Amino acid sequence: MAELDPVYEELAQRVAITTVAEEGTLLVKTSSPGRQYESKSLASLGIGGDSIIIQESEKFTLTATDASSMYVTLMYVPDDIDIIEFSIRHAPLQEYGVDYRQNSMFPKRIEWVGLGLDGMLNEADVITIFYTRST
Repeated sequence: MAELDPVYEELAQRVAITTVAEEGTLLVKTSSPGRQYESKSLASLGIGGDSIIIQESEKFTLTATDASSMYVTLMYVPDDIDIIEFSIRHAPLQEYGVDYRQNSMFPKRIEWVGLGLDGMLNEADVITIFYTRST
């Protein structure tokens, strides 16, 4: 593995699987049954703060429970609701606040109950949620 910039070193030590995807980025991929997770660091911010903006991508193959409860739970809390994107395999992007939303009481939860996707998603549908967070 290529040598990492010191800004990414702490992040690299916290994960089991790391690769350097391109100059200045760190790509982390893991998966478990029904769920794939990808994290890509984008930039170092601040003066001496060593804050890193992370672009997250979480892919879910919906279970019967996911479909009936009409939500999935992310690994991290998104920084900005305006940057959350919800993608359904073989469908156009969905619109925040119209088709899905972030639950204000449980900010890791992305839900579609009472919105445009209510009753539209089923077991085995594949969705991907893209968002950013900072460390």
